[in-house]
Amino acid sequence: MFSVVSKTSGKYLVPGIDLYADGRCLIRRFDGTEREKRVAPSELSELLRFLDQSGFFGMSNFLIDSKVKAAQILPGGGIRMRSVTDANFILISARTTSKTNRIERYALDEELEWYPEIAELKAMRDAFRRVHEVVGEARRW
Repeated sequence: MFSVVSKTSGKYLVPGIDLYADGRCLIRRFDGTEREKRVAPSELSELLRFLDQSGFFGMSNFLIDSKVKAAQILPGGGIRMRSVTDANFILISARTTSKTNRIERYALDEELEWYPEIAELKAMRDAFRRVHEVVGEARRW
């Protein structure tokens, strides 16, 4: 386990991106740097449209977990267990005027390698990448 310390305040921080309805965006990086910027309303609307069209608002942690468990069952009836000792935890939470969703995954990249047939994992990865593109952080991933 490691901790990230803000280069600005000296306090611990959780790396991530917070994007608000007014276009304000707070970025906290793994290197401890922080940045505030603005995203155009049109880009924010397009991001929400992308999430909606990708099926993000119809997914749930339970649905994805169920599909992963089903994919672990071997043809002979056994179960293929996989484990990861150190990976990123990804959380995407989004809200429109009529829809809200929050999806969390641990070791998403590994899950995508192990279960490429699970469309919701791909949608989660695409949503994560799209958020980073919209706020200008795509090169960091």
